[in-house]
Amino acid sequence: MKNPSASGSPDRCAGHRSLKFVDSRIVALTLFNALLYWPWRWLRSAYDAGIHHPHLVLVMMVVTLWGWWQLLRRAP
Repeated sequence: MKNPSASGSPDRCAGHRSLKFVDSRIVALTLFNALLYWPWRWLRSAYDAGIHHPHLVLVMMVVTLWGWWQLLRRAP
């Protein structure tokens, strides 16, 4: 009896079939939004230390809301 993982059987590719349904743009936007955590954390630490960056906060708000909007538009 042949080992199914060594042959070209459809069972071998079953794990990869689910990956073709993943939209790469959703993955990229999710990673983009996850990376926004660190600038927000830095801004919060600066604010707690008494250093205010109102223009940077506005830019971060716009970028974050844009990323969320893009994710909502792409959601299934």
